[in-house]
Amino acid sequence: MTQQRGITQPNIAIIQFPGSNCERETRMAIERVGMQADDVLWQGNQSLHDYDGFVIIGGFSYEDRCRSGLIASKDPLLERIGEQAQLGKPILGICNGAQILVESGLVPGLVDRQIGMALTVNKRMQGAHVVGTGYYNVWCHIKPMQVQPNSVFGQHFDQPIYIPIAHAEGRFVLTDEVFQALEDNGATLWQYCDEHGKVDSHFPINPNGSYRNLAAVSNAAGNVLAMMPHPERTPNGDVIFTSMRDFIRAQHAVSTQPLDITLQHATIARYRPTVNGHDLAVKMVIHDNAAVSVQKALRQMGLNVDVHRYAHWEVESRLEADLLMPQLAESYELYNPSKEYVADTVDQPNSVAYLVRDHDDMIGQHKCEILQRQCGLNHIDHVHHGVIWQVVANDGDIATVDRVLRERHILFNPFAHRVYQYG
Repeated sequence: MTQQRGITQPNIAIIQFPGSNCERETRMAIERVGMQADDVLWQGNQSLHDYDGFVIIGGFSYEDRCRSGLIASKDPLLERIGEQAQLGKPILGICNGAQILVESGLVPGLVDRQIGMALTVNKRMQGAHVVGTGYYNVWCHIKPMQVQPNSVFGQHFDQPIYIPIAHAEGRFVLTDEVFQALEDNGATLWQYCDEHGKVDSHFPINPNGSYRNLAAVSNAAGNVLAMMPHPERTPNGDVIFTSMRDFIRAQHAVSTQPLDITLQHATIARYRPTVNGHDLAVKMVIHDNAAVSVQKALRQMGLNVDVHRYAHWEVESRLEADLLMPQLAESYELYNPSKEYVADTVDQPNSVAYLVRDHDDMIGQHKCEILQRQCGLNHIDHVHHGVIWQVVANDGDIATVDRVLRERHILFNPFAHRVYQYG
């Protein structure tokens, strides 16, 4: 900590990656409550030991390529932040910062930093119909599940506060087992609610379909918090930063023992289309930046690979393929023939290909409704959406590549996705 005119003034690092964009309002919030802030960029090598706390800010790190927070979570800087978390220092991840913490395993903080939950695609439903998919920006109320007067981020937070959300992948997904372990260990758990504090699991009170209306989840120690709403964008959220400040000033100690839960690796079956299913593997004509970013991340991990990505659609229809495919191309809904094409095959030597689908395929359901209602293709019964990731081992060691991809969950999060071996 630094001293200024005899007053202890905690020094907070604002952690930024390419695509982060909330540094200004985060600095204003930190300084508004009497702390000071320094920018810490991903490519820097400055020591983190002089900082009293950290905020991983919102934005679109690496353009949310592959899935939000993934590429930044594999950066060596996260290992250094993890070391600071072990010292008990407070680490707040806001929106994209929350996604980075979840993908890094710092939240929920299982043994060996296993992936223990997901922040995945928003689920906005009214009845059986999809209200919308993707990015959603609105103000909402949140409250703590339990008042925690001595918590790192919630000691001044006992009433609902009104703050904005702005995300496309903000839905917490976790198992009952992990949730119960967090609750039993006194983790910080905040929920979406109405203005009176009533929790309602339906949209719009729950704006993204999050498990148990969760808006924020910490590790068991409570010093690492992943929250999707943006407290830095309004003075309404200052209670979170004042709690962080007062925790640092009091020099509280926390126990940073991981949750002793071991999760099973996902079972990967071979993909088989349904009886009336027609599948399309769609490739971009130009370079695919998402594939390039994943390739760079894997090479940084020591894997000599090339990565290719295809959008995958399986359309269940009563029409034969020779009649269906021209209609899909003319609709422009599943792909744009001006800049994308349907690949004949994705087979390559020394490669492995995975088809990754969301457990709740909101995109596929939404596209099905559009094709039926707006395009008049009433012969279509279901549409399933996914992504095919093909990874080629340039040194021929595809077995090692396959093992790392499965164990490190680079291409999929088991809490959010179903995975198939493709081809």
